[in-house]
Amino acid sequence: SIKLLIIGEGPYRQILEKKISENKVKKYVEFLGSLSSNEVAKYHNYADIFIMPSLSNKTGTEALGLALLEAMSSGCAVVGTDVGGIKFVVKDGYNGLLVKQKDSKELVEAIVGLLKDKEKAKKLGKNAAEFVRMEYSWSKISQEFMKIYSELTK
Repeated sequence: SIKLLIIGEGPYRQILEKKISENKVKKYVEFLGSLSSNEVAKYHNYADIFIMPSLSNKTGTEALGLALLEAMSSGCAVVGTDVGGIKFVVKDGYNGLLVKQKDSKELVEAIVGLLKDKEKAKKLGKNAAEFVRMEYSWSKISQEFMKIYSELTK
């Protein structure tokens, strides 16, 4: 059984609700609204796939998205669009899958592919968690800050 959980609020909620109703898939989709960080973490632990279909536009794009790193750290397989900071974190085929923005066919293929190939999803999730531990740990971040401060004080 498949269930799409949508966490967060935004201006497209009404449009999405209408599309869901029109396509008669309401029983497969649940809007959870805004949740605390702890609540979101619980859902990451239960999820098979985290999807971040961000878009780039004239006003910019999401630089990276803490939500993506949180999902990756939980060992969840991730699918994201190749925009903004996402493409620098998700190494396509290694720790997640990247798809072109606004390419719904490619997004669906990536999602369905991971749902069908549980071993691939598990491997991507494992690699994602390891990547976040290695690249975004507090010790790594503090080392990077120390390098910056050292350069500034020269």
